[in-house]
Amino acid sequence: MQEAETENLIRLHPAGQFLFVEFLPIRDAGKLPARLVHVTSAAHAEKIRREGLHSQKGRIYMQSPELKVEPEYISLHRPEQALVSVSVDTDKLLSQGKKIILDPESVHGYVGEFKHAFVVYGTIDPDELKIEKLAIH
Repeated sequence: MQEAETENLIRLHPAGQFLFVEFLPIRDAGKLPARLVHVTSAAHAEKIRREGLHSQKGRIYMQSPELKVEPEYISLHRPEQALVSVSVDTDKLLSQGKKIILDPESVHGYVGEFKHAFVVYGTIDPDELKIEKLAIH
């Protein structure tokens, strides 16, 4: 958390025995990978191609291309599970004013997720997305 606070990715608010963490919007492209990726099942690819990337809660969980974290209900280790990688140029997201923060779980979860897992608020238009079959090794 100290590193995230130093880099102005979060702001800590101590309150007695509690510590509140405020996740700050990342506006500096240098603090983000050039592309962000969303991994999902191939069954969702056609809908994403038509409608874009969005969620009912308004939060899209994305990661750097190097990180291969399993999405909910999807296993990267089941060869019969066809997966796709949905990617978007980070500069385009920032130029559109999209709010991007660190994924809160990346600060206290799996150490490899820190500064590789993010949340993008809103929707991402289909013409901004690149969809590719994900090769699992």
